[in-house]
Amino acid sequence: MHSNKAGSNRILFIDANDSFTNNIISLLETRLQATVSVWNISLQLQDAQLAAALHQYDAVVVGPGPGHPSHEVDTGIMNMLWKVEEQDLLPVLGICLGFQNLAFHHGASIERLKEPKHGMVCRISHRRGSIFEDVPQFRATCYHSLRVQLSPLRQGPCQSQEENVLWPPLEKCPDLHPLAWDLGDQVNGPVLMALRHVRKPFWGLQYHPESICTDEASIRVVENWWTAARDWNELRRQRRRQTHEGSSIQHLHPKVQSQIEGVEESYLQRRAFVWTPETEVGNSNCNGPQQFAKVITGVVQSKGLKLLELCTDLNFLRAEVVVLDSAVLRADTGQHTVIGLIVPDQTVKLEYDSTSRRIRRRGPDRDTVRHDSLSDHQGDVYLYLARYMENRRAVGGSAESPFWGGLMGYVTYETCLEAVSVAVAPSGLSSQASWNEPGMAFAFIERSLVYDHISGRLYVQSIRADDTGWVQETTEAVELLSRASPPSIKKGGLGLPRKISIPPIYDPVHLGMNGHSHSVHSPPLKLPCVPNGVSKNAGLQVTLPILEEYQDKVRQCQDSIRAGDSYELCLTTQAEVKISRRHLDPGYAWPLYLALRRHNPAPFGAYLRFGNATLLSCSPERFLRWDRTGLCQMRPIKGTVKKGPGVTQALAERILGEVKEQAENLMIVDLIRHDMHGVLGSGVVEVRSLMTVEEYETVFQLVSVIEGPTAAPVCSDTVLSLASASASSSDHAPPSTADGRRPSFFRQGLGLLAASLPPGSMTGAPKKRSCELLQHIEQGRRRGIYSGVVGYMCVSGAGDFSVVIRSAFRWGGHGGGGDGRQRRREPNPAAHVNGAHDTDIHHPTGRSRRRCDRDAVNGDGEEDGEKDRVRDEDEDQDGDEDIWRIGAGGAVTALSTPQGEWEEMQTKLNSTLVPLVRHLQQVLGGR
Repeated sequence: MHSNKAGSNRILFIDANDSFTNNIISLLETRLQATVSVWNISLQLQDAQLAAALHQYDAVVVGPGPGHPSHEVDTGIMNMLWKVEEQDLLPVLGICLGFQNLAFHHGASIERLKEPKHGMVCRISHRRGSIFEDVPQFRATCYHSLRVQLSPLRQGPCQSQEENVLWPPLEKCPDLHPLAWDLGDQVNGPVLMALRHVRKPFWGLQYHPESICTDEASIRVVENWWTAARDWNELRRQRRRQTHEGSSIQHLHPKVQSQIEGVEESYLQRRAFVWTPETEVGNSNCNGPQQFAKVITGVVQSKGLKLLELCTDLNFLRAEVVVLDSAVLRADTGQHTVIGLIVPDQTVKLEYDSTSRRIRRRGPDRDTVRHDSLSDHQGDVYLYLARYMENRRAVGGSAESPFWGGLMGYVTYETCLEAVSVAVAPSGLSSQASWNEPGMAFAFIERSLVYDHISGRLYVQSIRADDTGWVQETTEAVELLSRASPPSIKKGGLGLPRKISIPPIYDPVHLGMNGHSHSVHSPPLKLPCVPNGVSKNAGLQVTLPILEEYQDKVRQCQDSIRAGDSYELCLTTQAEVKISRRHLDPGYAWPLYLALRRHNPAPFGAYLRFGNATLLSCSPERFLRWDRTGLCQMRPIKGTVKKGPGVTQALAERILGEVKEQAENLMIVDLIRHDMHGVLGSGVVEVRSLMTVEEYETVFQLVSVIEGPTAAPVCSDTVLSLASASASSSDHAPPSTADGRRPSFFRQGLGLLAASLPPGSMTGAPKKRSCELLQHIEQGRRRGIYSGVVGYMCVSGAGDFSVVIRSAFRWGGHGGGGDGRQRRREPNPAAHVNGAHDTDIHHPTGRSRRRCDRDAVNGDGEEDGEKDRVRDEDEDQDGDEDIWRIGAGGAVTALSTPQGEWEEMQTKLNSTLVPLVRHLQQVLGGR
């Protein structure tokens, strides 16, 4: 936590809602050895209150942010800094928006650049004066659409930095002295990059010294500023003290003091989940009895095991299940496939409804549903999850298995937006039906299979008490099946476990539908272009994005970028595929996933089928992993080249080495560094790999890897030894550390997840403003599970999530109870899981069609935490069609072209849409 406690080297940072703030704070704390406090621009103080509060600090840094320096809503309290009385002055360094605001208040004009400079690296030319003393020429990253103009300059590049017009103060702004320029811009001409005030201790930098691509020499400029600030303080401080003797924040009105301290103390809490002793324990109706399970493990050694086919034969994958599937093995990704088995009427499921802000908890018995309010958890759903998991620890699992058991599931994009306080357009669903599209859903997995593709070991695991029999029998069955040939499997001649955990809800079907096996080879898919974007093909109805509408949205994004409101906007759209259920086998989603997997194998694939959701994802992008040693990793992808004839790795590297592609990736890397610094702390985040080209089945991608350690391992050897001792005791109490406090389960791993949502690669930067803009540009259309995350939180303390891209998902359909029918209905208005519900089906024209839920129940009559009895009702499935939604998009920058963005979106869309429709055509043709 950044604080303002008394001591030397105290810097106040003014945060303008930027997504690079924490990177600057890290630079100040590590290179200047300063203690940094943070105020948001929205803090409101009177002049006298500001003057008194400033006396607690040695200097001020005014940070970057979206917007215009003349707009009060974008600048807030920074406007007051330049008007402070002489005796109350503090040295100030403005960066980007702070630089522009400083210049604007001293007479400079602010103009739009002809070509915005976002994520671009330019050469900084200077004369080694002022804070540039003894600094060599260097290159720095720029994030700006606007320029400071001190006087009219001739257009075109300036070949000589000796031109007198550039360097001395000018008549229009006599108080501002230029210090550095970008003289190499062929489009914008000379652009002012640094200045100082002639009489006051104010300096400004247009470029970003904290960016990962800014040269190390730029840090010397910040260090020189800090030296100049301290020198100025030394000369002036005695007079300031005599003039304002005794003036301090403690003498402010109590309400003002509380306001300032509250802003400072809540800085990280605005974005991140911050652990305190109060959040670790306390009364919580989600905790239940404290448990500390022992992992029971069986191991099968089988190199090259056909795990997914084997699990199909064991009948594990046609009911509710979560599969985190690695189909591509790389140096540091794709090593493990994790299968979480959902036991009907036994596995606990947690579903979150953002409208009511409640958690619906199903199980552990089939007849119990409970609704938990977040009011006991500071209104934070991630705190709820953390407390839930804190009391469900386990020990004794294999160190080589990344997952022993725990929560597996997804978070939708709309729920991710809550983390940055962005309002979401109403879904159009009734309060009853909103539970049918939960914003977050997790199943607490007790039985799992984990396969290591490198070692060839399969781990059969359970964290249930007295479940040794299931582990042994399943291990034996896997060993038999892994040695058998496919014909013997189909004949059923093997001894399967006598007590299999997943009842055979369906007759086993081996990778086909209704007994038919289909080849992956088929004629090219043809989706004729029609005016309204809807194509009917072989019994399917496919709704496609429309060229003109998408390109218009690209132009809207660029308008916002040129205005300075965003650096990059990740625009998305969706296609829809509708198919009648009467043509389909109830378990057709699994073979459909396998078809997508064959076409587009990926290291972070996912097949999720439980509750009312079905997800098929072939994602190449890890969002966040934290392991048991405390190491966190994020792995953003930005930059795509479609494979085709003549497209080699070398050509892809040349294309992805272009300015536009590099800028897209750099912006997200700097954004992720900000997210990680805000939770893990200053100076600990490392970019392990910057903009590396990776090859996938249909595309080349530009990938970066960012890592950082938590403050302490989430599952250290000490904790494990304590846990082992505890697990052998009779009461299974969670262990305590030497100081008597229980080790926090997700002290920083889950906090980083909460702070980093939504994925920056799906939003742009600055994140909050970009998300707000995208809500408007995308006309409030809900992305759903697409653009969200899917993954697990393990009982060992680890976690791993991927970004949901290259995916298709559906609500309802045959996914709910695993048998294709609506098995249960609850009497409360947050009722049934399956069946039709109020759904807006969006068409390219912007119109919507409503289907009413004939099973809606009026009235509420339910208290938080109340348990409701439910009853079996075998009913016909409401509705007669499944709607699969396939999202795709790309990062729009100032250098984008509408046609180029359309083509990139189509490449990504077709990687999922083509194999999905092709497979469904085969199913329909074979019925």
